[in-house]
Amino acid sequence: MRCLLLALTLSSLVACGKDPGDDGGGGGGGGGVDAGFTGESFRLTWGPVNVPPSKEDTQCIWLRLNNETEIKVHSLHNVLSGGSHHLIVYKDDMDTTEQTTPTPCEPFTGALNSSGMVAPIAITQKADDKIYLPDRVAYTFAPHQMVKLEMHYLNATDSTESVKGDVDFFVAKASDIDHEAAILFTGSPDIDIKAGKTASLH
Repeated sequence: MRCLLLALTLSSLVACGKDPGDDGGGGGGGGGVDAGFTGESFRLTWGPVNVPPSKEDTQCIWLRLNNETEIKVHSLHNVLSGGSHHLIVYKDDMDTTEQTTPTPCEPFTGALNSSGMVAPIAITQKADDKIYLPDRVAYTFAPHQMVKLEMHYLNATDSTESVKGDVDFFVAKASDIDHEAAILFTGSPDIDIKAGKTASLH
């Protein structure tokens, strides 16, 4: 199921993920390389977890951000250690109880949640991933916003690896934001192709 769901396409309703070198600065308009990564920020951390050789798993945690008031999240900075395959950051408006210890979880269930109350806002496969939203676009986080972090790790080495992921949420002034960011997750989970066979998906 994990490989199947990785075949789905993640598309944003806004053009997020802009490279800061494209036109003189990331969303926020400061003109510097890291214009979107200044000012107030909040950090959440997954792990560290010691992963033995050849071990692969997907584990989740649920944490509340320590923002006392509503904030507009305009950019994110994700940093992953070795052994990380990818990290998914979810804005979670459904779960109410923190789970700070990484626990096995079904991959991508947040992305496929039909309630609309849990949605991915970042999927990172790079060791250092800076994500900029377009100018005047942000995610709105409620006070003490619940966030789900889903880590897929794989230790392909011969020794134990310490796996960790840091997520920094950078805040924009509310007066600088006109549009709410959202995502559209499209694709089909109904893919079942036998070994050596071909098939069409409609």
